[in-house]
Amino acid sequence: MATKTVRAAAVSFAAVESFIDMVGGCDFDAAIYENTMPSAADLAAAAKSDMEAAFGPMAGSPAAPVPAGTGICSIIKQMLVTTATYHEILTAVYAAHPKASTTAKSIASIARDMRKQGHNVPKR
Repeated sequence: MATKTVRAAAVSFAAVESFIDMVGGCDFDAAIYENTMPSAADLAAAAKSDMEAAFGPMAGSPAAPVPAGTGICSIIKQMLVTTATYHEILTAVYAAHPKASTTAKSIASIARDMRKQGHNVPKR
């Protein structure tokens, strides 16, 4: 696919060069520009690198393993059996995982599930 892109670019530069020559315009050397275009693979790799730098590993990328007990759900479950408020639990989650999208409603959902499983989770 990258080869087709480069060939198409070379053809279009050649067409532009012939048009400029036909019209009697400026000096345009297509050879200067033909080899400066990045391949599609290079563009895709650069885009993936930029996205991972901004948002973390993408699907299909090896992610760094999360140590046991430090995941979002683990933090929530550990704090739900204490007297911590939802606000305090959210603060702890965001401190450990700044990009988390956890809400009080998601904490309440985990608390409900834990109660159904028989855990002693105080009402808040």
